[in-house]
Amino acid sequence: MGDLGTVSLNLVVSRLLDYRIQNLEGAPFLDYAGTIGNAQIDSGAIGFPKWKVAANLTYEYGPATATVSYRWYDSMTHASDVGLANPTLPGVKDRQYVDLTGSWRVDQKTTLRAGVLNVFDTAPPVWTGAGATDLALYDLLQRRYFVGLKRRF
Repeated sequence: MGDLGTVSLNLVVSRLLDYRIQNLEGAPFLDYAGTIGNAQIDSGAIGFPKWKVAANLTYEYGPATATVSYRWYDSMTHASDVGLANPTLPGVKDRQYVDLTGSWRVDQKTTLRAGVLNVFDTAPPVWTGAGATDLALYDLLQRRYFVGLKRRF
């Protein structure tokens, strides 16, 4: 039997234990872990899921490489409901994304690559009803394709 190639796995699981913010001096700290919609610290990152998973599975055989990437974000409640006894505003459900990429080393100087990002065309959640979402977490462009050629001289 010949060489069967190489398989590699990269897995990152993260847990946000707390994300406490004190809105006014002397006020209590509120925990925004597991919420979406709080832009007090960074207007570009408004989602703080408690759990996130990122995984890559890569198979290499000779000049060819294929990778499946997976991302998952936990569901979140609305940040405006933090500290309230009876939350009423909608949050977001969990989301997952799958990407497929590959490359072929044509020769020592030329590599061809291609892929499909967001294979299942997963839409970002709309949590305010006005089309707002967290661009730092979610895939706004949904499914897309790419092809590239790299040539060294």
